[in-house]
Amino acid sequence: MRNFYPVKAISNLVVISAFSILLISCSKSQPKPPINPELPITITAFAPAKGLPNTVVTITGTNFNTTIANNTVTFNGVTAKINSVTATQIVATVPATAATGKIELLSNGKKAASATGFTVTTGAMTDFTSLGAINIDQIKFDGTGRMFGADGTNVYEIKPDAQEVYYTNTSVSNFTGFAADEQGNLYIPVAGTILKVSPGKNVSVLAGSATSTGLADGAGAVAKLGSQSIDLPINAAGNLYYLSSGGCVFKVTPAGVATIIAGGKTGEQGYVDGKGSAARFGVMTRGTADPTGNVYIVDADHFRIRKITPEGEVSTVIGNGAFGLTDGEGTNAQIFGPQSLVSDAEGNIFFSDADFENHLYRIRMLNKLGQVITLISGNTTNGIVNGALGTATTNRPLGLAFDSTGNLYIVNSGVHKISKVTFN
Repeated sequence: MRNFYPVKAISNLVVISAFSILLISCSKSQPKPPINPELPITITAFAPAKGLPNTVVTITGTNFNTTIANNTVTFNGVTAKINSVTATQIVATVPATAATGKIELLSNGKKAASATGFTVTTGAMTDFTSLGAINIDQIKFDGTGRMFGADGTNVYEIKPDAQEVYYTNTSVSNFTGFAADEQGNLYIPVAGTILKVSPGKNVSVLAGSATSTGLADGAGAVAKLGSQSIDLPINAAGNLYYLSSGGCVFKVTPAGVATIIAGGKTGEQGYVDGKGSAARFGVMTRGTADPTGNVYIVDADHFRIRKITPEGEVSTVIGNGAFGLTDGEGTNAQIFGPQSLVSDAEGNIFFSDADFENHLYRIRMLNKLGQVITLISGNTTNGIVNGALGTATTNRPLGLAFDSTGNLYIVNSGVHKISKVTFN
C-alpha cells in the first residue's frame, strides 16, 4: 500500500532538511577561533623541576602565542631558546648561563611567571691527577672508595698523587673494560672468560673458558661466553653483563652462573629491538647499569644506545642510525662514538662521545625524561680548560666514573689527566 503525505507536511520537511544542511555546512566551514589576545597568559606547570644547563623544559599554561618568534622565555632573566610552541605548551632549553630562579614568559604582549623557580644544577671541572706516561682508558670505583684504571695490560690503583700497578694481565688478549664491586673485587674480561681479582689480589676464573667455542649458558667453566667482551657492566646486586661478540648479552651472577638475557644464541647479529632472544645487536662496545637494574649498551654498528630491562626487554633510547653529536629527545639525538657510559645515583646516564678525526669531544647526559644534553664540549688538539660547566672543555675523553658522593671523573686522554666534576 502506498503512503501519501499532505503537501504542507512535505513542504515542512523540505524546509527542515535545508536548514539542517545549512547548519552542518556552517559548522564544518567555520575556522577555529584564534587565540584571544585579551585573555591573560598563565604558566601552570613545568617539568623537570631541576636540571643542568641545556636541559629541555616543557612549560604548560594557557593562551600562548603559537608563533615561536612572538614568545620570549627567560630562566631567572636569561633568555632561552624556544624549540616548539602550542597554545598551551612551550618547550625551551635552559641557557648555559642560567641560574636558579623563576621562569618568565612574554607572549601576546603579556607577561606570566612560574609560581616556583627552576633549580639549575651547576658544576665545575678541576684537575684530579696527572697520569704521566700511563695511557689509562677506563676507570672504576669499588665500594671501598678506591679508583682503578686500565690501560689494556695493567690495572692501576689511582690516587691523587700516584698510580700503582694492581694487576698485570698475562694473557695475549688485551682489555680496557672491567668492573669493581662493593666488596673490592675486580672483574676482568679476558679471552672468553671473566677473571676475578680479590682484595688480596688472588686471581680466579669466575665464568667461561679460554678454550671453549660457541655460546651457552652455564656455571663457571661450563659457560661459553664467546670471544672478548669490550666492557663489563655491573649492577647494584653484583651481577655482571658480558657483551659477547657473538651478538648476545650474558648476565653473570656473583656465583659465576651465566645466562643469555638478550640476543641470539647462535651468533646472529643485526638491529632488532624486542624481548630476550628476539633482540639483535651489532658490535657492543661500552655499557653501564642504572640503580634499578636496567643495562645500557652502545651498539656501535648502528650508532645507537640500547636499553635492556631486568626482564630482558630491549629498546633503543638514543640514536636513529645516523652518526653525529646532535642533542635532542631520545631517538632524535645522535651519537658518534661513545667511549664510556656511567649512571649516577638517580639513573641519569652520562657518556663521553668523540669524533676523533675532527677533534670534536663531548661529555653528554641522557636524563630520566629521555633527553640528551651536552655538559662539556671540546674541539682542540691540545689542552683543556677547567671551570664551570658551559665554559670547561674536554680533550679526547675516554673513561667516566662516579664516586660515592656524586662527583664525576673524566679521563682526558689528550692531556693524560683525570679531571673531576663537582655538582651542586
